[in-house]
Amino acid sequence: MINLNNYAILAEQKKYGYSTPITESIDVVNEAAPDMQTEDGVKKVLGGKTDPNYAAQWNQLVDDVATHKAAGTYTVTINHDDNRPMVTLQYQIGTDLKPVKGSVKLAATTAQAAQGAPAQMSEADGFAKVKAASDVIQNLFVDNSPFFAPFKGTWNDEDSKAAAEFDKWYNSKWKVVIDSLKGHTNEDIKTSATNVSKAVTSILSKMRGGADADDTVVWNIVAANGAYSTYKVDTDF
Repeated sequence: MINLNNYAILAEQKKYGYSTPITESIDVVNEAAPDMQTEDGVKKVLGGKTDPNYAAQWNQLVDDVATHKAAGTYTVTINHDDNRPMVTLQYQIGTDLKPVKGSVKLAATTAQAAQGAPAQMSEADGFAKVKAASDVIQNLFVDNSPFFAPFKGTWNDEDSKAAAEFDKWYNSKWKVVIDSLKGHTNEDIKTSATNVSKAVTSILSKMRGGADADDTVVWNIVAANGAYSTYKVDTDF
């Protein structure tokens, strides 16, 4: 197995660099069960460290590792490029808060998942995902964001193109996760995911509108301990 101890460095080497960890993985089971729940599926994901054909799948694993801040055993469903479930993996994080070498393996699939029924994300992962999504969305809109740099102009910014790129990014990276959490049994997770979804809709509306009196979008999420966090972006990037 490939050692994941350097996952933080690998995450920083992804397309956009940020001061805080970027967690963009999509690790929920969609309506279909994983279609590569085999050792070959594991090898392809791990091989994505060097194989460009599976780099996106490797990055999903790296990103999921970065969301966990406690020792334990975790599972993640890795998706194909078109967001269809590929393989569900299990891995361990040690007391040093680093991935345990050689711990990545096939996760045991439930009978429900094997029949193609969607599996609900755990509460711990649900809270982590709404926070991760909020963090990365807010980070996209920081001053001099590399994400929007191609759309900055000397006199006028290309707002419509920037909105289209943001929409494409959200749909490919987070929409499946957030939409699934909007139906979670935990009301705080459900509310937080709904707030993120509404915030994205508002962001796109303001970016495309061009005549809004206020370019700011604000939303709240709830943590597992009940504490509220407020996020804010200025859509006039």
